[in-house]
Amino acid sequence: MKTSIFTLALAGLSFTAAATAQDHSKSSLRILYVGGTPDFDTYGTAAPDSVRMEEGVRKRMASFESFLNDYFTETTVIHAREYHQRLSYEYDVTILDGRPEPIVPGVTDQEKGIYLPPGYFTEDFDRPVLTIGEIGDRTGRRIGIKNDWYCLCLDAEAHHWRQEHPIFNGPFAVSMTVRMKPTPQEAFHYPYYHDGPIPEEIPMWTVQTTGYATEKGFRIGMVSRSWGYEDSPEAEYISSGVCQKTLDAVAIGRHGNFFHWGFSASPAYLTDEAKPVLANAIVYISEFAGQTPIARKYNDRTATREYLKELRHLLS
Repeated sequence: MKTSIFTLALAGLSFTAAATAQDHSKSSLRILYVGGTPDFDTYGTAAPDSVRMEEGVRKRMASFESFLNDYFTETTVIHAREYHQRLSYEYDVTILDGRPEPIVPGVTDQEKGIYLPPGYFTEDFDRPVLTIGEIGDRTGRRIGIKNDWYCLCLDAEAHHWRQEHPIFNGPFAVSMTVRMKPTPQEAFHYPYYHDGPIPEEIPMWTVQTTGYATEKGFRIGMVSRSWGYEDSPEAEYISSGVCQKTLDAVAIGRHGNFFHWGFSASPAYLTDEAKPVLANAIVYISEFAGQTPIARKYNDRTATREYLKELRHLLS
């Protein structure tokens, strides 16, 4: 954990309106939203009946459509089964909230120990994409996107954000209420990664009005591994969040033209403070059109120095 991240978060205690007040004029970006998932958890539980699933998907898609229409002049909403990467070339940003049909099949060879997940994009794909929750891992792993599945355990609050980052400063005005709250207990299980004692309390701000920790069955968010995340210039850590991993787990981040918004909730369950941040994130990733990742991570468990520290800690 880099000390600078802690310092920036502490500075956020006095951060209530970093962006200059401005009219909520809509962005002219063309947005494609690709839905297909509900606001309730579908992992590790009995499969929901088709009627409940269809209604959950419909409500979530409608929530995103309403939200996007508040911030952008041109929005198209489709189900993931209708999506192919070529559609993204007709829009400025694609928001991926569901899994499309793969364009490359997965490969499993137990004898050789080979497992390759299905592919949803080609490696030369260079359009801006913002993924929600675990969709970043599901659709990006085959082409080496760093937004991997460290843990499906992200709840409703953010911490250790980089206050100076553009998504907290415009174009839509941001106001964040920051409070000191107890450090997630799970963070104390990983003392090896932090320089100095882990604090008992840390500054937080609330992203979602509801989370899985307080409402059983609510959809769970995803954090990515921070190990080596910023070892290449096209990747940036932006914020962590309350989860069961280290305090620098990536809840919000960018790798090349892929932006990871790890929080799970649809806009119906986002706080009024979080909505403009998400809208700013959509605007921000649009700036990376035409770019692709430089360093790719095909194996999410590739050993790094940080991983070796964890192994040594576990063996102690």
